[in-house]
Amino acid sequence: MRISLASAIFVLAACASHADAQQLIVANGPMATQQQGSFLVRDGTFSDSMSSGGQNYYSQALAQGFSISSSATLGSLNFWGASEYLNSTQPWLETGLSSNIDGFQVALYRVNEDGTMPQVTSWNINRGYFTQQATGTYTINTFSPIFKVSCQLTGNTVLDAGKYAITVGGRLLQPDGDAFAWIDGVWDGSGGATQSYITIGDIPSQWGVWLPLTDGTSGAFELYSAVPAPGALALLALASGARSRRRRH
Repeated sequence: MRISLASAIFVLAACASHADAQQLIVANGPMATQQQGSFLVRDGTFSDSMSSGGQNYYSQALAQGFSISSSATLGSLNFWGASEYLNSTQPWLETGLSSNIDGFQVALYRVNEDGTMPQVTSWNINRGYFTQQATGTYTINTFSPIFKVSCQLTGNTVLDAGKYAITVGGRLLQPDGDAFAWIDGVWDGSGGATQSYITIGDIPSQWGVWLPLTDGTSGAFELYSAVPAPGALALLALASGARSRRRRH
């Protein structure tokens, strides 16, 4: 089965630096670090944007499953990632993700009991609309730094209770250039709700066909629901009153 992207909703996402408080919906934090020489390292999987059509060098995208028990309005997203620095002899000195990563595409899928995964919505997050925070950890083979990336998910998307999968993929300026690696999360895929999936573009007709992974690969992320700040709640109360009066490793 091939999932069509024709119905995808692309929403320009803004940076996560906002005054609203946030409520955690679901989290799959990064896996534990390993000591390798003087470096604390983690592993990850290269993951491309769905809009790449599977034409980038690694030609794959990772989706991480999760479940929620009640409906929630999406507010913001944190995820952990790294990039290659093919032209750098000391990648551990880099202070940001490679400039070959023009942005990210984040897509959400509903995971049905029959194994189908229709897309719910999608966001394109341009460079400059996400923040990066160095974590002091590095990728296992190249010692490229790992960053916690934060962005806001606009559009007030509401998810009903159920099972979903989220994919985070790098949009690359040069398909064969520095790629984006999504760092492994703690879920090991042993539970149905934490299943991870892969799509591979080696055969064009297979791009967008999600296959379950059983090797423990996982994507680290945190998904938040925006909660109005106290001042906003006061304004909402006033408005309500007015209405009532009126009515490569």
